[in-house]
Amino acid sequence: MKQDLSLKESKVSIKDFTTDAEIILAYLEGRYPREKLGSKMIEKLDRITQAKSWLLEHKFQSKVVELMMNTYGYSDATAYRDLKLMSRVFGPIMQVHKDLKRAIADRMIEETWQNAVEAKDRKTQANLIKHYIQLHQLDKEDPELPDVSDFEFHNIIVAVLPEQVGQNPPSEEELSERLSAWWDSQGEEVNAEEV
Repeated sequence: MKQDLSLKESKVSIKDFTTDAEIILAYLEGRYPREKLGSKMIEKLDRITQAKSWLLEHKFQSKVVELMMNTYGYSDATAYRDLKLMSRVFGPIMQVHKDLKRAIADRMIEETWQNAVEAKDRKTQANLIKHYIQLHQLDKEDPELPDVSDFEFHNIIVAVLPEQVGQNPPSEEELSERLSAWWDSQGEEVNAEEV
């Protein structure tokens, strides 16, 4: 029996989710319609989306908290709660690898470049070229790294005495007895197989 999971016929209720993050994630994944979110949840979603873009731009949580307090007129505690909600929904933005951030910035420069070309905005184009060069560090020479192809590594042998790790090693006589007993057991097995 095939089920239609379209948003209009969705039977998902807000009671099925326990946290704001789960509700927002369900909405972003298309499992929960926007009409059922409610004005407060839509406002939270807008705030955390804005916080994400500010965090990518300014890199410091304290700066983002200040911007949120000035923009939305609420306390720093609420701003930090919004940042925590943002990281639960969008992931740890500041821990994302720099290559991914460069790729995002590269894409933004490309989109802005297209808009500037269409608008024939030469000033924006010049700024974008400057930012592109800085982003990809084309204004800096590549460092000359030493050739390590002939580098010889030294063998480092770490020796630990059994007494140092709390073991009592067997005496030479015990080792001889164990070795001869093992040797004899190997010989018996061979004789048994030959018979």
